[in-house]
Formats: sequence, C-alpha cells, structure tokens
Amino acid sequence: PREIVRAKGIVWSAVQNEVAILLSQAGPAVRFEPVSYWVAALPEAQQKQVFEEDPHVLADWDATYGDRGTQLVIIGIDMDEEMIKKQLDVCLLTEEEMKSDWKALEDPFQWQWS
Repeated sequence: PREIVRAKGIVWSAVQNEVAILLSQAGPAVRFEPVSYWVAALPEAQQKQVFEEDPHVLADWDATYGDRGTQLVIIGIDMDEEMIKKQLDVCLLTEEEMKSDWKALEDPFQWQWS
C-alpha cells in the first residue's frame, strides 16, 4: 500500500527454506536478497558451534523449525494495520501447503544460494 513508507526485515520462505532473506522496501523500490543460512539448516556440528558462540540463538528456537521465522518492521503514514495484516497473512502457507512438498511450490526468486 502507498501508506507504507519503509519496510525491512528477515523473511522465511518455503521455496528457499534454508536461507534467511532480507526484505528491504523504501517507497516503490523493493529488494529481496539472501543474507545467511538459517542455523537450523546447518550441519549439526556447525549448529553446536553457533550455540556455543551465541547461546541467545536458542532463546526463540522452535523444536520443528529452529530459528526460521519472519520479522518485519513496517513504517508508514495513516496505515490500515488490519488490511496490511490480512495482506501479509495471504503470503503464509495454508495448512495443506505446510504438509506438502515445498519444492513443488513456484520459486519467485531469480537467484540461487549455495
């Protein structure tokens, strides 16, 4: 919506499940780019090393998804928060999609992260 002046944060996408994605929007310019692997996507030995070096990672650790998640900050003028929440909710996987093979979903990103 035009009321959104700026949005920034980390996004978890089912089609790029191992990669944390940076969302950066200012006015009409929007960028999505890979920034890091999720700790949960790392081999177990590397995960243990991360936990030892940075124990706060475990504070929000989910038993199924690890550190994967979405955290956005949205700044705007006279925003309709309910409408924005509803539009963002449309981006979430349905229960059926959560149970499906995520590799079968269309990947809108033009980059490969490896």
